[in-house]
Amino acid sequence: MLGCRGVPAGYSGIERHVEELGARLVERGHEVVVFCNNAKVQDRAPTHRGMS
Repeated sequence: MLGCRGVPAGYSGIERHVEELGARLVERGHEVVVFCNNAKVQDRAPTHRGMS
């Protein structure tokens, strides 16, 4: 997933969309990797709702 500040969503709009879409893809057996802006991601867990 590209184009987001990161997960879990700390903002509305596209970040929430990316989180929900990614989690639902994981539920269906897909591997989801989210690439985040390092400036926006601090001290977050390596996985969230099955996404890495």
